[in-house]
Amino acid sequence: MAYSAIVFALMALQLGLGDRWWWLSFANNLTLYWFAPLVVLLPLALVALGARPPTLALVVVTGLFVSSFGARFVLPRVPAASGPLLTVATYNVFFANDADDAVLATLDDAAADVVAFQELGRGLAPRLDARLADRYPYRFLEGENALLSRWPATEVASPLADDVPWGRDSPPRVYRLVVDGRVLTLVDAHFNSSVPSGNLGETIYMADVRLRQIEAVRAFGVAERAAGRPVVLAADLNTTDRNGAWRTLTTVFEDAWHVAGTGLGHTWRHWGPLTLPIARIDYVLYTPPLTATGARLGRADGVSDHRPVVVTLGWR
Repeated sequence: MAYSAIVFALMALQLGLGDRWWWLSFANNLTLYWFAPLVVLLPLALVALGARPPTLALVVVTGLFVSSFGARFVLPRVPAASGPLLTVATYNVFFANDADDAVLATLDDAAADVVAFQELGRGLAPRLDARLADRYPYRFLEGENALLSRWPATEVASPLADDVPWGRDSPPRVYRLVVDGRVLTLVDAHFNSSVPSGNLGETIYMADVRLRQIEAVRAFGVAERAAGRPVVLAADLNTTDRNGAWRTLTTVFEDAWHVAGTGLGHTWRHWGPLTLPIARIDYVLYTPPLTATGARLGRADGVSDHRPVVVTLGWR
């Protein structure tokens, strides 16, 4: 009963308070793993206790797991789309990644029209610039957040980099893309980490700022929609879809993985021999009239601790 009570309490806090405190945000990141003890506890309870209250409580916990994650394993009913299709990849390269050929192989696998990078290293950027010039005529490779585009793209100023603190080298970047005559806005962002550091004060500060970052991007999405421009957010959110931060964003944006992906879609952690995919923290989100017609994980490059997310978008 103690285990079930803990899960019920955590779920109530998650649904009621979101990411209000740093420790709750971190706990929400681990929601999938709250249910791991069921593998052992439920069979034991069924054999030893039968239909007694502790067993029934475990059955309810199992129901919470199915309601939270079951839909991930059902083949999506992909919405119908018209107009030009746009393939977008979001790819946290890892700032110390110096493996040109591995990164290029990952980009080949993605075959994306637009690639939004996070943590693009300063050494790798000029080499990619030289080797991808023919494939991507529009390249914005200065800084850790960077962009490649086959479609005409222009970087534009936005309030996102001014109103909220971001990483020193990774303020969000905003672009206008023209896709076969249709204009959309793309935001490339890397949100504060939600993993506690060794310093409690820093952990609390990072959690507070992350909530402000999330709210700023949500408000930006509202403003762009009011101006008649659909928005694509390609980002390392550093948070899962069980967090309040994700729920805040999805009041405006739609999550391409939920619409057109299958499985848990874990993008982190993929790092050489330490590969252990434990969470989905990389996203392509969008606003109507865009819709996702496909979503998949890209190829792991063997150096970065992230896998890209590759999404195909169309117009409703």
